[in-house]
Amino acid sequence: VGPPGATLFVARQMRRGEYDNFDSHDLQRAFEKYGTLLRATITLDRETGVSKGFGFVSFSTAEEADTAMQAMHGTMIGGKRLRIEKATAKQEMGIKEKPFEG
Repeated sequence: VGPPGATLFVARQMRRGEYDNFDSHDLQRAFEKYGTLLRATITLDRETGVSKGFGFVSFSTAEEADTAMQAMHGTMIGGKRLRIEKATAKQEMGIKEKPFEG
């Protein structure tokens, strides 16, 4: 979704086995101020339906994604620090939850 370089991998630092109720709509709200969102998805555990603590955000341009990454990397959301990087095709292959699409 989106042009090359416009999708970000977003991880919230959590301990193994830690429950997290941060969802795709929370991710959307956190990133929508940086541009036109095409997708905001939190990846869920297939068996439990619980957030795995990471997801993807796709913007309409790579420039919007760059702005969001610079502004949000290392910030705290819901008591968890964010790690943000450009998404790879391999990372995105694991998406199973129906994403927010705007």
